[in-house]
Amino acid sequence: MSQFYSSLSPKGQVTIPLAIRRLLKLQPRDRIEFRILDDQVVIAPARSALAAHYQSIPPLGTRMGDEEAIRLAIEEHASDAAGEGS
Repeated sequence: MSQFYSSLSPKGQVTIPLAIRRLLKLQPRDRIEFRILDDQVVIAPARSALAAHYQSIPPLGTRMGDEEAIRLAIEEHASDAAGEGS
């Protein structure tokens, strides 16, 4: 078991030692979760359900340009209008 030490500032702040930040893959501005288990405190990254799924769906293919989008909209509108006449 490794041990690390840090000091408590007058504002109640503590610097998490670098080895622990690396182990937990913590970055600046990450949220931290504190859990109390019996008489000990467990520190863990506070990952939201949304963050766990972030970028899990691959991006769509290349974006179409404005001209192509307008052309497709016109074609779809014309197809819908032709179907209404029957």
